[in-house]
Amino acid sequence: MQRFVEPTILLSCIISLVSASDLEETPCPLYATLFAPHLAAVSAREALSDSLHPQFDRYTAALEALELPSDALEDVEGPLRWLLEKRHALTRSVAALTGAEVSEAASFAESCLLCYEWEGMSDCPLEEARCAEEFLKARPYSPLGAAVLLFVAHRYRSASECLLAEGQEDDSILARQRADAALMQAMRAGNPLASYMADELARAPWVYLRSAPSEPRDSP
Repeated sequence: MQRFVEPTILLSCIISLVSASDLEETPCPLYATLFAPHLAAVSAREALSDSLHPQFDRYTAALEALELPSDALEDVEGPLRWLLEKRHALTRSVAALTGAEVSEAASFAESCLLCYEWEGMSDCPLEEARCAEEFLKARPYSPLGAAVLLFVAHRYRSASECLLAEGQEDDSILARQRADAALMQAMRAGNPLASYMADELARAPWVYLRSAPSEPRDSP
């Protein structure tokens, strides 16, 4: 049976959890913090090489500093509140990972047409990936590059899994190829922590549909 997971929360580390206490002992992939910054507290710092510890510490400190005040959206409800929370989470993690200005990260988050629900379909992750690609196309030297490329890769990986479930194997392969290309660019972007996240994402057996194979057939 397929399992659909809300796309902006942790995708691969919670599936095997059976109780809240397990979360304290289960390391989360670091790339997941790009979509759910609060998960940095349970990501595996110990798995990183010593050379990455300073950047990881700066990243988590920046995430904490950029946390949205608890009362910031108290007068906002419904889908608008969801959208603002998701935009802020993306702004927060992108700015923290790249060291870019918050205003620049916010411009990226606002440009993404984030879907309220994916519902296991490919349309939304494909559209979100394309929006991010358009952002980079218009700003080829953006300081956000590494983080946006990770976002593109994650969305195309998710779309690839959806397309495979929809029986669109050729399109699934193309989406996976686009994800792999974005990951290669992210690895070469000169941001060691982003490179580590890209490697994690490349090795992940799945990122959205648990029932999807680790790779579409004939995928490179």
